[in-house]
Amino acid sequence: MQRFIKVFLTLTLIACSMAMFAQEKISVNYRNQEVRSAIKQLCSQNGKDYTIETSVMGTVTCQVTDKDFETILGIICDQVNATYKYENGIYKITSARSGYGTGMGTMGTGMGTMGTGMGTMGTMGTMGTMGTMGGTGMGTMG
Repeated sequence: MQRFIKVFLTLTLIACSMAMFAQEKISVNYRNQEVRSAIKQLCSQNGKDYTIETSVMGTVTCQVTDKDFETILGIICDQVNATYKYENGIYKITSARSGYGTGMGTMGTGMGTMGTGMGTMGTMGTMGTMGTMGGTGMGTMG
């Protein structure tokens, strides 16, 4: 009998531990809702702390059932070209456009293509600086 009690208590402890670490499944339904309002509602209903960059704007529409918090937050962020990271217990939501690397690289490539066709125009030479910021597309123009 004593062995049965030990096994029962051990299994109960394991089951409680697993439930504690499992992420709660939640559901949301947003229709043309302002993103800042949607994030505020999502975070406050799930006890999450957050910050949101002022440049994060737009509306979201989604109906999601039985997903974890981060999946839903990711869906919302994707709709307004934003991203998030979890740091020191706080979800930090920022505009994906605030990162310079990717955007400038793409712009530099585009300027390189444009510069090749317009190589004889003197003013295009000044755009060489823009290309060198993003990549090597304008390397021959400057």
